[in-house]
Amino acid sequence: AEEACEDMAGRRDAALQGLARAEGERDLAIEAAAAAAAERDEALEGLRAEREGRARAEAECEGLRREALALRGERDASVGAREAVSESAEALRGERDAA
Repeated sequence: AEEACEDMAGRRDAALQGLARAEGERDLAIEAAAAAAAERDEALEGLRAEREGRARAEAECEGLRREALALRGERDASVGAREAVSESAEALRGERDAA
């Protein structure tokens, strides 16, 4: 009976050691998973910042396109006004010469 008791105690000790090893491996796995999650979060934050930067650049580009379009309109209006003034001046010269 004493031998059986010692055998059971040995098995129990071996089982406890196995459990301790398994817990240690589990803790390492948890730490590795936490490190991987932190790296993923950092990568996601980088992607988010890149996407926000791209969105700002696209908005700025669109603003510049609109500004260029407005400036083209102003230029065309200015050219039209200059042509009208030129025609008026030519007509006035013609009237002056006729007088």
